[in-house]
Amino acid sequence: MAQSDKAKRTLSERLRDRFATDAPTALDAEEREKIRALADEIGQRQFSTIARVMGEGRGRSGAPSRGSAAIHRILEEIEERPGLDVHELARQLGEKSIFVLSHVDDLVREGMLVRLEDGRLYRSRDLYQTEPGGAPAAEPASPDAGQRAVEQREQARLYLRAFRFFCREIGLEPECGEKLTVTLAKGKFFEMKGMRGVANLSLYGIYPGDMVDRFRQTIKFDRARVTYSRLTGILDIRGCSMPDLECMLPWILEFFQVVSRNGVSAE
Repeated sequence: MAQSDKAKRTLSERLRDRFATDAPTALDAEEREKIRALADEIGQRQFSTIARVMGEGRGRSGAPSRGSAAIHRILEEIEERPGLDVHELARQLGEKSIFVLSHVDDLVREGMLVRLEDGRLYRSRDLYQTEPGGAPAAEPASPDAGQRAVEQREQARLYLRAFRFFCREIGLEPECGEKLTVTLAKGKFFEMKGMRGVANLSLYGIYPGDMVDRFRQTIKFDRARVTYSRLTGILDIRGCSMPDLECMLPWILEFFQVVSRNGVSAE
């Protein structure tokens, strides 16, 4: 009977129970805390649709699963057509609403998407700013011609700096259009999208948690502008000015080295 109960319980639940007791063990407090954190992560991965489909998408064959491909299509579609609701998004993707909804729920929970009260969806990265509590703020008034010229000049400087960095430091030539994109053999690695004189960045890859923590601690701007989803492998950075970008370029090189060494991207 005990064995049957054990079989029904998840690994994360058994780990938590094992180290929640006051019984003495050979582990010190730091080791116990690491195991508790591992239990939480295992539990999250067991019950997240995102974790399951992204894991499928990183199989040995290299071919993404239907779910993994759908996640990236959802993000790209919302980026291209911000403000769609789930039903409109499903029509655009040619999928059933229930299939799309399950992934949208996880992407909202992971901080990759924002869903307004009326159901409209936006890429978190591309919101102009957020009010306390995470609600999107109203879009600022359209700039006049002079302000637009200044913003366009700043965006051009950001794109040029990133382009030169990838060509000179990494040896890859980005694709340039509305967005600046760097793609590796396994999928997309870097994306930059200009907006109102600044740029929003995304890095795609499976990175060690302590590396992302160090990145957050050492960058010289508001950490709230950084969102990393370990389950999707997407690191979003919002509202980067030229000084912000200069601060991040050495880190982008480090993230690139991790992806190159492991041969794993988020797609």
